[in-house]
Amino acid sequence: MSEEEQFYLSVTGSLEHAEFYDVNNAYCKYSFHFGPNWSVVAGIEEGLTQMCKCSNDPRNLIVWNFPLDITFKSTNPHGWPQLIMSIYGLDIFGHDVIRGYGVCHLPLRTGHHEKSARLRLEKWRHCNGQHIRCEEMKFAGVLGDMCDAENH
Repeated sequence: MSEEEQFYLSVTGSLEHAEFYDVNNAYCKYSFHFGPNWSVVAGIEEGLTQMCKCSNDPRNLIVWNFPLDITFKSTNPHGWPQLIMSIYGLDIFGHDVIRGYGVCHLPLRTGHHEKSARLRLEKWRHCNGQHIRCEEMKFAGVLGDMCDAENH
């Protein structure tokens, strides 16, 4: 494929913050999801922010200010990259638990952009269809994450 048939998308930014009301700490696992004609030519495709405590002000912000810097190459816009975020935190037993999920499409135009992503908050857990086992796991302080049954 010749250079004339390709284009590049460079993204420089940061994961700024999240707003929670019943969480006192959190970190973000992130990854970029993109179509088959896209590839990463520079930067990191997935990563992990630092753990942060919630602010004491009324907004209850978890502030990461975590830098992102990545460059993609593609031959067509189909499969435009998205930023996938999974927010985790520690429960009262010190175990990592999922707090929510979010997704954000990368901007289509050049320039300065501020994007927000609504988080889908996890209020329930899948426990292999066994409600009794789920209650036992809650009592023990261990909650399972959602998983793809085909890969496990």
